[in-house]
Amino acid sequence: LPRIDYTGGEGHWLFEPQSTNLVIYSEDFSQSSWTKSNTTITSNSVISPDGILNGAKISASAPFAQMQQNYTSINDANYTLSVFAKLPSSNVIALRLASGSNDVRREFNLSTLSIQSMGGNNQELINEGIENYGNGWYRIFLTCKADGTSAFLNIYPKNSSDATLQSVFIFGAQLEQQSYATSYIPTNGSTVTRLADAANG
Repeated sequence: LPRIDYTGGEGHWLFEPQSTNLVIYSEDFSQSSWTKSNTTITSNSVISPDGILNGAKISASAPFAQMQQNYTSINDANYTLSVFAKLPSSNVIALRLASGSNDVRREFNLSTLSIQSMGGNNQELINEGIENYGNGWYRIFLTCKADGTSAFLNIYPKNSSDATLQSVFIFGAQLEQQSYATSYIPTNGSTVTRLADAANG
């Protein structure tokens, strides 16, 4: 059966290339694969874009709170990090992709739907964006080129100044070797690959 994409307001068949979610726990942020600093995770806190109670709340317990996951990148390949986010208290959630000398850090303001730098050199930043998924959920993403094989990603619950401890709802973290974010691929303890869509006849 074909997959139907309604994100543009009208349904159409969804055809995508093969892609792999390199985040090994895309919904369970309490797992040890997510290295946490000054961050508290409350699982199953909100109805996610899947329509069930499996969205997590990440809360800062001290300034500069973050979660990190390491991965092995391919030099000069493009990687896209995406996550669904919703606001309980913070206007801002930030993402980071770092590999070699490249360090891309971006703040996504879900109230003004604006994006700005939060430091780093933003070298090899290719694309970024905020997509409205309804019911207060947004999918934020950034794409950059890897510089080396040792890499990591970060998610920050924060406001612009880090002066006030904040929290944000998140769901569906995804990292893929693509130049754009493809549709969400759930993972639970390992990477997962979705095969390419095809139509014949």
